Amino acid sequence: MVETRTEKIWLSDAGIMYFQAKPVNKHLIEDAIENINCGKDVARGKAYPAIIDIRKSKFVSAEARNLYISEENSTIKICALLVGSPVSRILGNFFIGLNKTSFPTKIFTKETLAIEWLERHG
Repeated sequence: MVETRTEKIWLSDAGIMYFQAKPVNKHLIEDAIENINCGKDVARGKAYPAIIDIRKSKFVSAEARNLYISEENSTIKICALLVGSPVSRILGNFFIGLNKTSFPTKIFTKETLAIEWLERHG
């Protein structure tokens, strides 16, 4: 597991990358750059199905969101977003609704359903 200011990042035994957001007040472009680079280190040059748990997210800048959905984020080949609170649901909708991701993305409220979807499509 790698830990940054805003996330915990690891690769599960099942071959799923996890990006778990921490409850920080602001998630900026600098954080996105660090998280993507740490994800690349964990992935060691491969792309994996990913679960991005944004249930504790409070604010992610537009610049950070744009970087996350770009081709620069080469460790993700398909993405399940875990949401819970109204704030995280809004962030998830911004992530996939207002921007075109470079990988298939779907929002979930339950991790088990997210894993099933990733296994079927990833």
